[in-house]
Amino acid sequence: MARQTSPPLEALATPEYWNTRYTTDPTPFDWFKKPTSIHPFLTKHLPPPTSNPSILHLGCGNSLLPEDLHRRNYNDQTSVDFSEVVIRDMKAKYKGFEGLRWEVMDVRKMRGVGDGEVGVAIDKVCFLFTCPPP
Repeated sequence: MARQTSPPLEALATPEYWNTRYTTDPTPFDWFKKPTSIHPFLTKHLPPPTSNPSILHLGCGNSLLPEDLHRRNYNDQTSVDFSEVVIRDMKAKYKGFEGLRWEVMDVRKMRGVGDGEVGVAIDKVCFLFTCPPP
């Protein structure tokens, strides 16, 4: 399915827009860069997987980054998004992947995440704008 023109910015801030988007086009989508293209940066800045860091993916969508990190032995990851549709789909897709958790949550209201519970927080879109090219 061809991607349509960009929606108004106000729409991007609503779960309704994203629920519709993920219902009509469930294809995995990574903004700007694929996870493999950022391996050098991640290797340099993430704690080693042997330290079992708790990783929180903010606004995860259906990015392949949690799967990629799981393959690299990061086995304590929580991915949150305010789209119930994408979280439902990701839970189904990754059922049986131990250590990958999916929660419906608005990153503007982080209920249930206490101080000091997360070792690494990743906002991939923000990260991609600040990550230097490899």
